[in-house]
Amino acid sequence: MSKRVSIKFYLIPQVRSSRQTSDALYSIITGSVSYRGIRLMFSTGFGCSSYSIDGVTTSDFWNKDKQRFYIADDFLKMGITKSKFEKGMALKQKGAHIYTWNDIVEEMPKINSALDTLHSTLMNNLNKFIDYSETITREGLRSELNEIVFSILGKNVVKEDEKKTDISVISALERFVEETKSGQRLHNGRRLTHSTYKTYVTLQNHLILLNKSYKLTFSSLTNDSFLPALQKYAEKIFLSDVYLKTLIKITKTFLVWCQEQKIIDEVNYKNFRMHVRTNDQDKIALTETQLAMIENADLDIVFPDKKKSEITKEVQSYRANLKRTRDLFLLQCYTGLRFSDACRIKAGNIYLNNPIPIIKIQTQKTGHELILPIGKKLLEILKRHDKPEGFCNRSGQKYNEALHELARVCELTEQIEVVSFVGGKEQRSQKSLDKLISSHTGRRTFITIALMRGKSPSVIMQFSGHKTLSSFQKYIRIAEQQALQEMSDIF
Repeated sequence: MSKRVSIKFYLIPQVRSSRQTSDALYSIITGSVSYRGIRLMFSTGFGCSSYSIDGVTTSDFWNKDKQRFYIADDFLKMGITKSKFEKGMALKQKGAHIYTWNDIVEEMPKINSALDTLHSTLMNNLNKFIDYSETITREGLRSELNEIVFSILGKNVVKEDEKKTDISVISALERFVEETKSGQRLHNGRRLTHSTYKTYVTLQNHLILLNKSYKLTFSSLTNDSFLPALQKYAEKIFLSDVYLKTLIKITKTFLVWCQEQKIIDEVNYKNFRMHVRTNDQDKIALTETQLAMIENADLDIVFPDKKKSEITKEVQSYRANLKRTRDLFLLQCYTGLRFSDACRIKAGNIYLNNPIPIIKIQTQKTGHELILPIGKKLLEILKRHDKPEGFCNRSGQKYNEALHELARVCELTEQIEVVSFVGGKEQRSQKSLDKLISSHTGRRTFITIALMRGKSPSVIMQFSGHKTLSSFQKYIRIAEQQALQEMSDIF
């Protein structure tokens, strides 16, 4: 059987023009048709005002798996009654369309039904077109798609390919970053995370600085020209080779987007290659002994020179923060969760009444669902908190700062030699362990201790969420280093 077309629908927020409500948002449903490397976007003509009720936004009412709106019954399951819904709508900015409960009861099912009809008609007609055509071109498929959509909606809504312009690299990058921030740019139908957006902003800042000494053009983005200039820039501001490799990876993502937007023809970015020497010594995973030092530390005796009557609210807050930090770090060590997932745990993710208590959560990075057993130590931590959000929800920067202080208080201050490479040149320095611990150390510790205890990589990967052994290999190297260190201490 020949390859069939793929049709998907996405809910995408769009900013209205200044002539309308200045900050009002409108979400439109955009469709995509894909066939053998050809991808065409079109407007369905449907959409709704963007809104937020009790922290639930329009996008939360869009079922990304079924690519349809949730209906009234789904709203009720989310705890949003008719009165709560209409109270939230009344708070909308003046001039924006206000949806009533009747709109949700009547209009959303109609939109879903119209999308069903559109999907079915497109699938049938486009597949017939493909079956009866000797060759399929982008122009031919666009023309057929436009004709079908016009017959249904009564207007041409298939987006034409943008004509190539002399847009500069920096201007294109600004647009790339802005579309990521606004939610226009999606990955597998999902909005990109804020952390991904921040990496794009970082690339933008570096390339703006590079552009002052090396005039960036799309024709200059080659192995022979761009990479040497970027390496020279990185050496000047002491960027490590590993970080430089990350910038190159993000640059390639940006250039793929430029091709999709028809800003450029294919350039030689796929051949970007940079050999980077790396070192795993600064990728810290705690040993079981070090982990026990954190588990058993009495954080109530911090500032032991003070009498109970002299303990201020500031000291109490300091101790409480250390305890919350320890609980979150130990949760990572006992589950292997990334920080981005650990800080999203809520009561609804925890199932204590199962025969084996579990945490069930969908990972932010990959979208995969993880089912993690809750052991005795983790159960004790969870029982100390009425709501896991109370100790889990915090920023990455504040968490890292608190981890450094926790490690210092727990006397994890041994000196470690750190090897890095800048411009291919080896640089060695001494850093204390408490300065190297980060939000990812808990995940590394979970995996490394499991390996040291003889658990197979395939079993550990089931709980860590790794899909390939190559991505898991770095943890095996860290475990091997720990094993060598333990054996070296025997004699």
